[in-house]
Amino acid sequence: MISKQNFKLETTPIENIFIEEYMPYASDLQNKVYIMGLTLSTQHESSIELIAKKLNITTNDVIESFKYWSSLGLTTLNGKYVIYMSIRQLFLESNYEKRRISNTSLASKKYKTLFTKIDAHLSTNLIESERMKLIKFLNDNDIDDAIVLEAFIAYKKAINRTDRAIKLLISLTEQNIRTLEQYYAHKENWSKRNYHYKEILKAIGKPYSHPNSGEKESIDKWLDTYNYSIEDILSKINEVTKRTSSVNMNYLNAVFTREHEGKSSKKKEHKQKKNDKKTGNYSNLVSNR
Repeated sequence: MISKQNFKLETTPIENIFIEEYMPYASDLQNKVYIMGLTLSTQHESSIELIAKKLNITTNDVIESFKYWSSLGLTTLNGKYVIYMSIRQLFLESNYEKRRISNTSLASKKYKTLFTKIDAHLSTNLIESERMKLIKFLNDNDIDDAIVLEAFIAYKKAINRTDRAIKLLISLTEQNIRTLEQYYAHKENWSKRNYHYKEILKAIGKPYSHPNSGEKESIDKWLDTYNYSIEDILSKINEVTKRTSSVNMNYLNAVFTREHEGKSSKKKEHKQKKNDKKTGNYSNLVSNR
């Protein structure tokens, strides 16, 4: 039971814009974290640890929730403390830009149709701030609407769904993938390459591991630069593991590099011999014996 002297009679100012535009689209946890943090901030006590303690959740839950609010521009994480932005002020500062976008891009039938298709695949519709981010990307890039839809479907369950979808779209445009056919081909190659990663890690005794960037770089080099087939790689790994029990990616990388360089050297030598025969340079032929 809370005693009278410990009962806090202060109020927490929650802006109507938050209630109407943001709260309906956030999860229960995200809303709890936002409101508890806002309440504690009025008492100058809004730290990650205290919010977690008050809500009986982990600090990671708090951090992930504030990452969501920060992605929308409502809060800023400063170490272990949270800084709240005035949503009303943010709205006033960006109101001109919002009107400009509403009068141009949002009025466009192209974007309206796209937003309707995206919303049909999401558990909650895109909010205004998410639409603004997407509009900015669409205005700056020429990409098929069907690819945009695929990106949002891929991240429809993610907390920062719009940020992650746009990040994927940026990556695709940087690779000059702008049509649905190109996207499907890229997706198929990506799936195939991930299958290769999995098979190779399984062969070296790491069947449940996800490849790190270094392992991906090595495998990509074997496949793309050294032109080994996946069958050749798995056969070589099997051969190596029979000789030594301590096989890791660095060891294998050295094996494949040494073998590739040896093949390259033999090819150069063979080519030189053929050239010598054509030119009649018998001195080189004798010295090479």
